[in-house]
Amino acid sequence: MQQEALRYIAKNGPINVSEITELFPQEVLQHLIHRHFIITVGPKVDVYWDIFKDYLNTGKISAEESYILRTSPRVVLSFMKVLKDKKKITLKQLSKILKRPLKSLYNIIKDIKILGLIDVHGENISPKSNFKISTSDILVETKKLAREKFFNYKILVEIQNTLVDKEILKLEEIGDIMQNLFPYIRADNKTWITYARKISEWLDFTDFGSFDGIKLKQFNPDTDIKSMDKFIYKMRGEKIFIPKIQYEPIEQFMEEVFNLMLKRGVLSLKTSRMKKAFNSAVGIGFLQRERNVVKFTPLGIDFVKNPALRAEAFAKAIKSLKVAQVFLEIIQKKRGLSVSGIAREFNNAFNRRWSVQSSITLVKILLNWCKHANLISKERAFYKKVQQPLFNE
Repeated sequence: MQQEALRYIAKNGPINVSEITELFPQEVLQHLIHRHFIITVGPKVDVYWDIFKDYLNTGKISAEESYILRTSPRVVLSFMKVLKDKKKITLKQLSKILKRPLKSLYNIIKDIKILGLIDVHGENISPKSNFKISTSDILVETKKLAREKFFNYKILVEIQNTLVDKEILKLEEIGDIMQNLFPYIRADNKTWITYARKISEWLDFTDFGSFDGIKLKQFNPDTDIKSMDKFIYKMRGEKIFIPKIQYEPIEQFMEEVFNLMLKRGVLSLKTSRMKKAFNSAVGIGFLQRERNVVKFTPLGIDFVKNPALRAEAFAKAIKSLKVAQVFLEIIQKKRGLSVSGIAREFNNAFNRRWSVQSSITLVKILLNWCKHANLISKERAFYKKVQQPLFNE
């Protein structure tokens, strides 16, 4: 009779206590409450755990929805790199390659199997997907497969839904959410924080959130892209932005980053040219940087999506810069100056902050920027007096 009552509550709960006591003796109800099979909430009763309710109604338990991942994305990636180009590998071979004892390897394999990345047959392990790809593509492929799995992963769904309302979650808050989802797991607060950190790392890895090691933030894949670089953009000296590169590399960089974002790729600033283009895009307000996340601003989105209006967007961006304001004022008031003459006036306006050559280089960049922003024209008088190329490629 107890099982019959339990299944009835699982199917119809939450239901009024009066309804259940009409069908089953009060002693049965009290016994189920005492055994923590059901819980009373006001005048209603319901099965204590969602996972138990699922089992009573379906006869099955979904491990993917009920399991807490204890392995980090970094460890999973190192595991998948070993499986690259392999149809199968034994546990002993994995243990030797990864330099991990078999006992710890079992826990990792259990997590990776739940993620749907591998098949396990006895002592043999094989990848489910095609990992005959380059090492650099393993991250993208693993992320793709994990994202598909996580759409139905109860913990991540609950945390993400909470993140929509709160925007930022601390590890303690994530730990509380997990405790509520898994009341049958007995652990101290420190352990729940550890679980929360692992889950946050997975949310970050799969682009469902952005985790900085302390708190989890919202992540919008339509405007944000993850970066492998950990440095944060900062301006040196005075709080003014100093251009370091001409327009063309900035335009190319913005297009490449936007296309990478659409593919859910990861940004890596591999060259000095890319870093200068990135710093410029941040400095003029096309991009924002938060630890390992790069965000497109509305102006940056307009610039990339509307090629015909790029000059207008670029003009709006650079006209807000102090250096551009001073530069445009000089060429408007003192027409006919050479590049070196403009550079001299420009440097004087900033208390001779730069050397002669540095100020000339900076002026050439600003000339290039203003030309592409349609803020100056080639017919301006000062161009005719210049005896050297205006723009460095």
